[in-house]
Amino acid sequence: MKEFNFYLVSYLPKNIKNEITKIARVVADKFDTHTFINSWEPHLTVWSWLFVPENKLTELIDDLQDITYQLNKTKINIKGIGYIDNLNNLIAKNPYVIFLNIILTNKLQLIFDTFEKYQKFRKKWYAIKKYSPHVTLAYDDLIKENFEKAIDFLINNNSKYEFILDNFSIVSYNEKTNRWEEFKKFEFWR
Repeated sequence: MKEFNFYLVSYLPKNIKNEITKIARVVADKFDTHTFINSWEPHLTVWSWLFVPENKLTELIDDLQDITYQLNKTKINIKGIGYIDNLNNLIAKNPYVIFLNIILTNKLQLIFDTFEKYQKFRKKWYAIKKYSPHVTLAYDDLIKENFEKAIDFLINNNSKYEFILDNFSIVSYNEKTNRWEEFKKFEFWR
């Protein structure tokens, strides 16, 4: 039976998405790291690694719709550069990730916690120890030397963005286009 691998993401408003895409494009071209820019739109990852058998897809959609009744819209602030230099190799070829930080507020943590209570479609080996919201700029094909140069290049980036988180989308990887694409969008009710 076919099994879907979904992420839950919130796509950024168009004006912010366009600005962050420009930053990601510069990073991709200058530091030879194109996986992100070629396969994703800038987004906030709400929850990741949902594995759903095809016969449970309707159940997942119903459950996620129920969750949206519990969620409140909340202001999101993006500020500063962050990075990871030890990403799990089950996810990427190289352990280096560069991203824009999202300020973790109590309301955003509550959204994550709402999803985290819901483990039905999570694999046992995958668990998030601490929620670190961010908007990825580069990952997977970023080698150590270019990772270090990119951090130096971006460290003084003082870009700040603000938007209202009021929806999330289920996204899945389309092997024909080599992109993560929206499968279904959910609006928050409050």
